[in-house]
Amino acid sequence: MSQKKKINKPFLVHAGLKEEAVLLADWPLCHVYLLNDRASPVFILLPKIQSIKSLNDLNQEERFLLMDELAKLENLLDAKMGQKCQLVELTSVEIHQLHARLYLEAQALPQKSILYKGKDAYLEAELQQIKTTFDSI
Repeated sequence: MSQKKKINKPFLVHAGLKEEAVLLADWPLCHVYLLNDRASPVFILLPKIQSIKSLNDLNQEERFLLMDELAKLENLLDAKMGQKCQLVELTSVEIHQLHARLYLEAQALPQKSILYKGKDAYLEAELQQIKTTFDSI
């Protein structure tokens, strides 16, 4: 696959997401986050474009790139981490910006907000191991 150019448009990350998730990677279109909750791991692809609420707010190139990055994340989770994706959800709920959530098959689907306190946070060593996986691609 050819190297994609980075999308550089101004955007702000929701404060709750910054607080509740760990930034794993900066891909051409999206930041890749992991919610800091070992009991219910959720990966988030957040397009780096302000004020998008639906796919219609992205141009064709951005929509294609979002799908490429979703596939890349699923492949990475499967090949490098042995995790299968159970559900991909595109939503703008909670953080008020379009993002993709990837839920792993080893977990029950979340019954509560992704931005809540009291999670079983990852240990720093676990997060470093996961980050190393993302750094290798």
